[in-house]
Amino acid sequence: KHAGDAIVDDLLARNAPHWDSLTDADRERVEALARAVARRLLHEPTRRVKQAACEGDTAPERAARDLFGLGADAKPAAPRVA
Repeated sequence: KHAGDAIVDDLLARNAPHWDSLTDADRERVEALARAVARRLLHEPTRRVKQAACEGDTAPERAARDLFGLGADAKPAAPRVA
């Protein structure tokens, strides 16, 4: 999730100079929309990785780490107790 937030922050910052005509309210709507898209895109894969971890399957977590460039120093998914 933090990586998604960082990407949104970077994209908003890089594109801000092109939005001179937007009102503050418009900028807030663009930011909210970008964050909502990032959250929705990451929600289901994150849920599935966590579920697999709860079931003892670490393959999806390893694949996610490789896909998203998360090194060994990144915090692993904590299994949730039902």
